Amino acid sequence: MKELQFEETSPATFDPPPPPAKGDYVTLIETAYDLASDDRSWLRAVVHAAFPIIDRGLGASGFFWDLSHAGKHQIGDPTFVGCDPALHAGFRAGAARLTSEQAQALYVRNRPTKIIVGSEGFPRAYAAFRSHMDSQGFVLISAADFGDRGCSIAAPQPAGTRASPALGQVLDRVARHIVAGMRLRRTLRASPTDGVAPEAVLDSKGRLLHAEAPAKARRERGGIVEGARRLLASRKARRARPEQAVEFWRALVLGRWSLVDHTDSDGKRFLLARKNAPHVREPAALTEDERRAAALFALLGSVKLVAYELGLAPSTISEELKSASRKLGCRDRAELAALLQPRPIQGGA
Repeated sequence: MKELQFEETSPATFDPPPPPAKGDYVTLIETAYDLASDDRSWLRAVVHAAFPIIDRGLGASGFFWDLSHAGKHQIGDPTFVGCDPALHAGFRAGAARLTSEQAQALYVRNRPTKIIVGSEGFPRAYAAFRSHMDSQGFVLISAADFGDRGCSIAAPQPAGTRASPALGQVLDRVARHIVAGMRLRRTLRASPTDGVAPEAVLDSKGRLLHAEAPAKARRERGGIVEGARRLLASRKARRARPEQAVEFWRALVLGRWSLVDHTDSDGKRFLLARKNAPHVREPAALTEDERRAAALFALLGSVKLVAYELGLAPSTISEELKSASRKLGCRDRAELAALLQPRPIQGGA
């Protein structure tokens, strides 16, 4: 398959390394839900928040990627924190050697966090990168929603080091918060007049103050309050139990709402439940819940990760996948995932 035409659509930003600090996953998640900043500032803040978690002495970088144009691999707002300039040159050289299939495998398919060692799956791209910088591989966190756009955060790994699989599992969950934050930012930007009105308002202690019709039913009210309780517990556990803190804070509540902070003009703090469900139109034969579960499973390949993102029990996701497989005539989850897996954009002539 032919390599994609690489294009960097905006100039790179280079920041010095931040002062030494112990990073935590909750700060990274909170940064992902910043709804006020422009895209470049948001991405820089996300990379800075990720830096103390993933940096191994060679820095960290982030970029928006776009595979939606046939034959093209576009990169926007590349941000480098604490990196040698050679990383930028290596990054450009490697990106220009990716085929459409490789770009989809790198950014979109299966687990969001990839621990890449050596030339695994990307021999030409890796060789081009290594011609500029000596690194044995990468930790790459990819935030991919449905479609062919997203963002990634990467940290090169020096020789003799290797990120643990446990780190990858935690960052898988963090990546889905980054996706939820990006999706909500896009929605708010598309409705500049009044944005997305919150469907529930809670005080800073997680007590429900108000709910609109979609959130008024008993199950929905209970789910939102429970989601707020877990979010607050996540913040309390951010230092003492970092992995558990991530598990507490689910990306969505009942597959519908993101809980985000809001500070009033008088300084009062609230939690708002904003509609932020992944939107999947096909296949039409499935219910909305089945479509979401099936599409996310095809994207992520993990029932537990789908359940984490939607804020539902793994058993619920399993039942929805079983029902979707039956309706679409698939023998099992693997066949269902293959049917719905994102297709690569073909390279140009």
